[in-house]
Amino acid sequence: MNKFFSIAMLLVIQNLIAQEYNSEAAERYKEFLNIKAEKTINNNMGLNKITPIDVLEIKREINLAYQNDPVSILKMKRKSYKDILAESGGDKTKYNMLKKKKLGGIETKLLRSIKPMLSVQEYNLLTTQMIIKGTVTNIIEKREQSIDVMDRYKDIVYLTIKIKDIIKGNTRIAIDDEIVVFYNKSWLKKNVEWVRDEDYLFELEFRSRGEKRYEIGLITYHGNNSGYYPINKEIIFDEENYFRYGTRIRYHDMKTNLLSILKSDE
Repeated sequence: MNKFFSIAMLLVIQNLIAQEYNSEAAERYKEFLNIKAEKTINNNMGLNKITPIDVLEIKREINLAYQNDPVSILKMKRKSYKDILAESGGDKTKYNMLKKKKLGGIETKLLRSIKPMLSVQEYNLLTTQMIIKGTVTNIIEKREQSIDVMDRYKDIVYLTIKIKDIIKGNTRIAIDDEIVVFYNKSWLKKNVEWVRDEDYLFELEFRSRGEKRYEIGLITYHGNNSGYYPINKEIIFDEENYFRYGTRIRYHDMKTNLLSILKSDE
């Protein structure tokens, strides 16, 4: 099968699955965030009033929401910001004020409020939707027109990945699935070189790519590794020590460490 056609078909299938919208789960998450924000954040002073129990509840609900249906949350956020744009009427001050009261703004505020109470590993893991071990089976680079700005083009890389193991995931991915992951080359902080049939550790998240496109994106903004963690003979190469376990660590040990953090959130 033509490699371009193969990736295109996988993207179509992924996007069709992403259109399944569990509004009940998203509404429940939104309601929780609103209640928790009202209880823990002093809106006049902008100061935190948060307890260890609040931290555990926020971590559990965020993990649960993104594990069950990350795309639904993404769709609700996108709708919220479209509503804000219409309501603000182009007034930047009004837009910024309204944004803080919408789903994405409340979520960001709560994450900032609990960050000082978490270790670096805990916070990074909480804000990462998916962490998988996978084999790169195909690589395609394309120059695509920007969705938002006419006459502007982006260099996009598409990686086809066969999932071998999942450290953190959600209901939309499973071991042995073949998925397509994209990233914009301008996101990278350093050059990376993917090799077909080689294994890597991937941090991933669903991203909106237009009105009705939801695709899996490579997280490149954590640390300075640009999302690039090769695995050779079951050793992960973390050159910038982003995960705080050293620049070389056995995959099994990495997985055990991260799962122990996730277990503490239950």
